[in-house]
Amino acid sequence: MIIVFGTLNIDIYIPAGELPVAGEHIRLDGYESFPGGKGANQAFAASRSGAKTAIIGQIGDDGFGRRSTRNLKKESILAAGIGMSEKATGCSFLLPGAGEDKTIISCASANLDASADQIPNEALTPRNMVVAQLLIPVEETLDVFERARARKCRTVLNASPPQYATRALLMETDIVFVNQGELELLLKTLGLDTDGDVSTQTRRLCRAFNVDCVTTCGSEGAIALYQGMLYTIPAFPIDRVVDATGAGDCFLGYLVGLLNQDRDFDTAFQYASIAGSLACRKKGAQSSIPFLDGVREAAAGFTKPESVRA
Repeated sequence: MIIVFGTLNIDIYIPAGELPVAGEHIRLDGYESFPGGKGANQAFAASRSGAKTAIIGQIGDDGFGRRSTRNLKKESILAAGIGMSEKATGCSFLLPGAGEDKTIISCASANLDASADQIPNEALTPRNMVVAQLLIPVEETLDVFERARARKCRTVLNASPPQYATRALLMETDIVFVNQGELELLLKTLGLDTDGDVSTQTRRLCRAFNVDCVTTCGSEGAIALYQGMLYTIPAFPIDRVVDATGAGDCFLGYLVGLLNQDRDFDTAFQYASIAGSLACRKKGAQSSIPFLDGVREAAAGFTKPESVRA
C-alpha cells in the first residue's frame, strides 16, 4: 500500500489576463476550482496506477474539505486518516501565466496541523511505502520517516519546496523526487555544491545521503539514479500544454504506485513519464491524471528508458 502523508487543497484558477498593479481593481465573470494539494494529487495518481492507497492529512470543517475528501473517496482512496482541523482547508490561487509559468499563492491552513501521530506504527510495514512532501511541518514528517525506516517501510520524499528540507530528513529517506529547478535549490539548502549539469547534481545528492533520486526536467524528460543504475527518458510528446499543475505529482504517484506493485523500474519510470505528460492536457491536478489503460496504450509506441551502470 502507498501511504501519502501530505496536503489536501482546493486549487482556484483566476482567469485574469495579467496581474493587477498596486491599487488596481479587476472584475472577472467567474473562476474555476479543482481538488488539489500535492499529497492528495500524489495519492490520486498512485491509485490510478492500480496501487492500494491511503491519504493522511488535515482538512477544515468546510465545503472545501468535504469536496476534497469526497473526490478522493470516489477514487477508492482510503481517507479514514484525514483529520479535522479548526483551521480552514488549504487552498491555492493560480494566477495568470501559461504552462509551467503560472504564479501560485498557497495557503497551508489546516495542512499545518498534520501530525505524525495520525500514522500508527502498524501501518509502517516492509510491504508499504510512505510518501511525503515539504508543505507540512518537517518535524512531523521526520517522525514518520524515522519510524518507517526502523520498520523497513520505504520512504519517498518529494523535496518541494526544497528550502524546507533538512539533512536529518534526507538521512531517513530512500527515494528523493525533485524537478530540475528544485534540485539546485535543494543542494544549496543542504550545503552541497551546485556545479555541473543535472546528472552531476543528481549524483552528488545521491552520494551525500545514500538515496535514490528521480529528477524531472520538463520538456527535456527525466533522469533517475536508482539502485546503482542511471536511467534517462525523454518527455512523452503531447500536442499542447494546457495546464502543468500537478504533472510532477502525477509522475511521482504513478512511479511509487507501480513500484509498490512490484513492477520493474524501467516500466515504472516509463509509465510515470508518460502519465506526467498526459496530465498536462487539461485543467485540474487530479481530474487530468490519466487512467492506467491510457498510459499502457501510449507506452506501446514510446521509448523505454536508457540505462547504464552509475
